[in-house]
Amino acid sequence: MSHNIENFPFEQTPGQELGRGFESIVKELGPEWVIKEFNPLKPDGTTKHEKAYEMSQSETNIKELQATQQFLQSELIFGDNFIPTHWVLGNDKEGNKVYFTIQKRFKGDTLEKVIESQDSKEKYDNRFDKYFEQNPELRAQMVRLIWGSKKALVEMGVFDDFHPDNIAVVNEGDNKQRLMIFDLQNMMKTKRLLYEDPNCPIESKRNILKNTERHASRIERYEEWLHITEAEKLKLNEEFKLENNAYENSVSKLLSMWESVKELK
Repeated sequence: MSHNIENFPFEQTPGQELGRGFESIVKELGPEWVIKEFNPLKPDGTTKHEKAYEMSQSETNIKELQATQQFLQSELIFGDNFIPTHWVLGNDKEGNKVYFTIQKRFKGDTLEKVIESQDSKEKYDNRFDKYFEQNPELRAQMVRLIWGSKKALVEMGVFDDFHPDNIAVVNEGDNKQRLMIFDLQNMMKTKRLLYEDPNCPIESKRNILKNTERHASRIERYEEWLHITEAEKLKLNEEFKLENNAYENSVSKLLSMWESVKELK
């Protein structure tokens, strides 16, 4: 992609908004790409801290995101079931140097939207269950993604942000579909704050560990809804090198940390 006269590093300019997450507002960038712009608002509609954008643009943050992505693309995590993000250095409209975050656009929808579109009379867990029962190839992929998320926790000591809103059901043609992880949480930063930064505020650690409890519960629910057998678990634990309760021990350690800090001020 070549620079245009405004020094915006792409031939196209951002178009229609496609979605919003906590970190980003996703917009079209031509037919093949999307651009992720900084979202200045929290989920409750209030404005983020005044330095949040500056921190998101820091070289340290970009390097940690790149390292996280490299880690998640390893064979025993998500491998090639991960849609990579790219950071391109350019200029904003005022001429300031900024990192533009782009990603290849996928054909399909998020797993969350696909499941939500099923029979609205059914409870969510039943819709989840039936969807994967009717799509056994996708079930096999989902199970492997869950074990990849477990492996990431054991290796990094913190959870990735694994849930159906961050998983794409990609249409690959010839009636073939594939599950792909497309969202990226800064796990390196989370690890640094939780284990390495002596000046990390207790409130930040509390938030990280509270989210850990929620993520562990999600994984447990997904396993239940997918009816993963004990034989499957043994085989997957061996393949992903998670024998001897490696995942369970890691979760237990984090939950113990959560218990020790949740009442602190």
